[in-house]
Amino acid sequence: MASYRRTCSYSAVVLYIVVGIVFGFSLASFLRHCLSVLFSTCEHASAPQLLNEKHASVLNDRLPERGLLFVGVMTAQAYLNTRAVAVYETWGHKLPGKMAFFTSEESVSTAQIPIIRLPGVTDRYPPQKKSFMMLKYMYDNYLETFEWFMRADDDVFIRGDKMETFLRSINSSTVLYIGQAGTGKKEELGKLGLATDENFCMGGPGVIFSRETLRRVAPHIKYCLSHLYSSHEDVEVGRCVQRFANISCTWTYEMQTFLFHNSTDSKIDEQESFTGNLYTKEIIQAITLHPFKVTPHLYRADAFFSVLDLRDLQHKTIELLRDICDMESLLEDSGSSIVQHQLGLHPGLHKFRPTKRNTVLDWDFVSRAVYSEKSDSPKKGYDHFQKIAMDDIIMQVMMMINKHSRQRGRIIDFREILYGYFRYNPLHGADYILDILLTYKKYMGRKMTVPVRRHAYIQQAFSAIQFEESEQHSLTGQDGLNKEVVYIILPLSGRFSTFKRFITNFESVCLQNAELVELAVILFHHEKGDRSDDVINIVTNLSTKYPKYNLRVEQVEGPFSRGLALEKGSRLYSANTLLFFIDVDIHFSRDFLHRGRMNARQSKQVYFPIAFSQYNPDIIFHSVMPKASNIFSVEKDVGFWRQFGYGIVCLYNSDYRRVGGFDLRIQGWGREDVDLFDKFIKSNMSVLRAADPGLVHVFHNKLCDASLDKEQFEMCIGSQYMSYGSTQNLADVIYSRKELLNLIGSENPGLNNQRHVY
Repeated sequence: MASYRRTCSYSAVVLYIVVGIVFGFSLASFLRHCLSVLFSTCEHASAPQLLNEKHASVLNDRLPERGLLFVGVMTAQAYLNTRAVAVYETWGHKLPGKMAFFTSEESVSTAQIPIIRLPGVTDRYPPQKKSFMMLKYMYDNYLETFEWFMRADDDVFIRGDKMETFLRSINSSTVLYIGQAGTGKKEELGKLGLATDENFCMGGPGVIFSRETLRRVAPHIKYCLSHLYSSHEDVEVGRCVQRFANISCTWTYEMQTFLFHNSTDSKIDEQESFTGNLYTKEIIQAITLHPFKVTPHLYRADAFFSVLDLRDLQHKTIELLRDICDMESLLEDSGSSIVQHQLGLHPGLHKFRPTKRNTVLDWDFVSRAVYSEKSDSPKKGYDHFQKIAMDDIIMQVMMMINKHSRQRGRIIDFREILYGYFRYNPLHGADYILDILLTYKKYMGRKMTVPVRRHAYIQQAFSAIQFEESEQHSLTGQDGLNKEVVYIILPLSGRFSTFKRFITNFESVCLQNAELVELAVILFHHEKGDRSDDVINIVTNLSTKYPKYNLRVEQVEGPFSRGLALEKGSRLYSANTLLFFIDVDIHFSRDFLHRGRMNARQSKQVYFPIAFSQYNPDIIFHSVMPKASNIFSVEKDVGFWRQFGYGIVCLYNSDYRRVGGFDLRIQGWGREDVDLFDKFIKSNMSVLRAADPGLVHVFHNKLCDASLDKEQFEMCIGSQYMSYGSTQNLADVIYSRKELLNLIGSENPGLNNQRHVY
């Protein structure tokens, strides 16, 4: 009986709890609805009279209404149709509340943005009256609608999501005046009407007022305007707040991080503000960034932060997939796909378990250098992408470590990576094991600073596959392949026998297969055994044989210059033509032409393929040449990928012109291709750089002219040395010649006693 009573008692308690939750939820929904109606009624009852009526609907309807923050942006007639529009289209519509642009009474604009014209206010600098009247407007119209109010310039960028997180972490009912604290320049000390213990919030990166602060200050704005002591608008606002709200700007170091001002020495430097790398700790942690003097830079920053938001959403997606997989495991349900299951695995270095010896994933050892068995060099510096990836990993790790540093009263700084390991897991992502030296700084309680060493296990997981269908090319054949005309430009000086081999390859690949191509040979006179007439005859005969094709020879006077030849060749064709810059010792395939058409995208991307370069055939074949069908094969110990060569490129003529073309001051062998490659790297276009088996650089003896400048001569010599043969090829030559072994053995007596096994 007692057991039965306890069961009934427990059931009653559970029932009361459930009923209470349902009632509480219903009551909260009802109150939320009533409050929203009340605020809406108040707002319409005090409809702003100063609002430009043409844009009233923009302010009231198009902007989100969450009641947290109202941002007043001070601007002027000169910027209403430019910078103000950029502000509204970037961060303006992402705020946790509303915003409006405050300008002079005479300002006129056709932009669809919320503009408030302040009566009696001009755009004359300094804008003390504009700033104070903007605060008065906020007080008169929105005091009970929003918890926070912000004064901002039109050259600031506000991150709405971080601003909301920050404001919701503090009490808006208290008197708060938040910003970067300032006391004026050294030469202004004592001249701003501030006491020694007083400050002001600097206006550039933004100033935030709690509702209570605005309530105390706004009724006295007329007095503050009639008692100005300086020409600085932010100083005068600070003095007014100090007098009537009895509070100074926040004395906290964090504000320099949250409200970030990119200090510069001159107005010219301000134009370059935020043009470099945005992926830094200072920028990522900032809530506001200032100044953005160039309008396009606002759009660039907005795109950057949108990418960060996308990355966060992808991470949340992975976390949800992990939860799904955990629940399926508990429920013994396997409804997820293989992809979802792979993404739903929790972080760990043992997601992939090898089943055979050759499936084990090797790690690279890293410290101040990279030690990898995958590289020919046993020790090398970080590649550029490795450096960026490692900096990204360290920054994210330190941000996670310091996430709750304020609550814990300590900060941890990164010093260096002592050593570590890295590997790439094709199924799951990048794995890191890092031994890191840190500095632990405690600033609450007993202060201390000590070095700390930590071992970190990190996995940068893949997200789901992203698929993007490429644009359809307008010129396609029945086989679905792109049939755009390729305009081949060939610089030539001498080398007649090599040219005959090239033209044979050109005929078999292009003309016999009815490829849509044109050929322009840019011919320079050669001092030794010039055969220019023979070159012209070959091209003429080929044109007669294939009358539908436009094949031409353009003769150029003066010493040979590859850059000049390609420049003159490009001027033979219109801006929208697809050019293929090639050398006479290149053997290309029909598949390469297709890849060139697909990989070069006008105004978007250029294609710099990496050619396979043959070794000296006398060394690798020992004078026994392979069959003709295997001469241009891509195989081990037959050649190498010519990573240092940038001369072969597929690009549109308009893109070539846009970056400035070749530097015609460069004469002789090499460097002009590297210069063009660098120009595209610095442009806003993508560069596709990839090994292409359809391009083979045929071996030829190279003579490096001693009259070349030092850099060109070293490049030529390096290319010459790499073309001799692979390490195995050269070892075979040495061990096949006893006189070389005897010569080496005389200097290394132990060598002759060693057995060499292949």
